[in-house]
Order: sequence, then structure tokens, then C-alpha cells
Amino acid sequence: MRKIFVLGLSFMLMTSSVYAAEGEMGYFGGISSGIKLKTSTALAQTNAKKVSKYTLPYKENVYISGKAETIEGTIEIKPGKDMDKEAGVGSYTESYVMRGQNATNTTKITRSITFETQYVYDATSKQARKVSTVKKWNETVIVNGTTYKLDSDKSSYTKSILEDYTPGVLYYRGDVQYDAVYASGNDAEITVSVFGPIYGYEQAFAKSETQKRTITIDIGDGEGYSIEETPTYTVHRDIHYDKNEPTAISMSGNYKEIIRNEGVLSYNILQGSPELYDDELSGMVSVENTPTIEQLSVLTNLNLQGHPAETQIKKCIV
Repeated sequence: MRKIFVLGLSFMLMTSSVYAAEGEMGYFGGISSGIKLKTSTALAQTNAKKVSKYTLPYKENVYISGKAETIEGTIEIKPGKDMDKEAGVGSYTESYVMRGQNATNTTKITRSITFETQYVYDATSKQARKVSTVKKWNETVIVNGTTYKLDSDKSSYTKSILEDYTPGVLYYRGDVQYDAVYASGNDAEITVSVFGPIYGYEQAFAKSETQKRTITIDIGDGEGYSIEETPTYTVHRDIHYDKNEPTAISMSGNYKEIIRNEGVLSYNILQGSPELYDDELSGMVSVENTPTIEQLSVLTNLNLQGHPAETQIKKCIV
């Protein structure tokens, strides 16, 4: 119960409406640090404009060679317009652009994909169903000097999400399945098939998303690779109390809010290149971002020195 008034004030300032934010890592197995939660100061702004595009640090594993090649770069996300709950039905366009390369610059990826997402919102159950189809998909992958270009006519992609709007928390669960067919210069084709679930939640103080992906790569002549990977990101805010030094100051201490975010990708190569060593069959990749720090206001500056209830009052308000 200590310092309950300051905590209560910060909770009220940080309360905001929950909206759908799935896809902050994209849908290709990569990871980002996630879009940061807004500070209480940002939430208090009455003239704030909706952000139409986010650019986040990004990492992804490329397995075409039968081993995990980690590329690092950025992901640009355009989430599209908000869902119209009053109308109950509608559609919007969402797009993702990923660019990156590995440390030796021998593996590169450039990808852009645009979805048309249709939705139905049920006001009684407070649930939304979303189905996404590809409008445009371009992708080029370079691995050890060989260029693989996506054949969009032969490729297919499907994505669906179910959102459940509970008091203060949005939960969602979905599935992604796609076949990406790549052509190289010698007319050879490689097919990357992926399926797996997506699940996550978002509320005023934290959000997280996890994808579980099963990957099969057909390189022709009955050969191929098999991989399992789990990308996830977490964004959360903590509140800490610090005492002030020196003590000759108008406040003995105050709370501060720290917002942290991180993405982690774990992978396990079930069948890969015969040249792989045992310690290359599994691993972990991470993306972090600089924390955001905000000082929270002190509730009172009362001078309580010598008051008979000084100790008890300070337990509640300092």
C-alpha cells in the first residue's frame, strides 16, 4: 500500500484505449523490438496525430543455404487505418518493407509485401475476425553470390487473425501459411513453405507477440531443409522509486517510468546442410532498443517535519 497515491496517479495517466497492433515483427520469421508504449506525457497530448509509418530495427534468419544466415536491417510498417467498430465490417491496407544484410555482406534481403485485410467486428462478443490477402509481393534474396527472385505468380500467402477485446486487454490469435517460390539465374526453383500460429496481447502496461513457425525448403531433386523457429517480442513499462541526493531538495524522491522493448528469435535446424556443425543447428538472435525514461510528478510537497503523524503520512504519499 506504500506510495499508493503516486502509483494511482500514474496508472490513470497511462490508461488508454487498446487497439490491434499485431504484426510489429512482420510475418516472415524476423524480429523487431516492437513499437514502444506511449509515455504518460505523450498520452496527455490532445493534438497528437496518428502515426502512419513505423521504422524499427530488424533481424531475420535466411535458411536457403541450409544454414542460418542472420541479416540485420530495418522493417518499415504501415499498419493502415483503424477498424471501424460502429460499421462492423470493412477493410484496410497494411504493408511491410524489410531490408538487411549479414555481417559479411554475402547475404542480403529486400522484401515488400502489401495485404488487403477485411474484417468483421461483433459488438456482442467484442471479437473481430480478420482475413488478409496479398495485393503485392516483391522479394529478392542474395546468398553467397546467387540471386533468388520471388516468382509472385507461383507464390501464395494467407493470414487470418481473431481478436478478443476484453476489459483493458486485447488478446489475439491467428495463423499464417505461405509458399514462396524463388527462381535463380540457372532456371532452378526453390520453394519455402511456412505455416504456424500467431498469438499475443496488448494492454496499457505491456504487450507481446509470439509466432511459432515450421519451415520446409525444397531445393529440388528431392533434397531440402527443415527448420523450426520462434520469433517473439515484448514491450513493457516498469515504475521505480528513487530517493534524491542530496537531501536538501524540495522532494525526498520520486517515481520514474521506464519502457523497455526487446525481440528474440530462437531456431532449431532439424535438417540442414551436411556441412553444419552441431553448435550451428540451433541458436538465438535478439534485438534491443534504448529504454525510454520519464520522471513522474511528486503528488505533494507538504513540509511534514515535526508533525505527529509524519511517519505514517510519508508512507502513503512519498
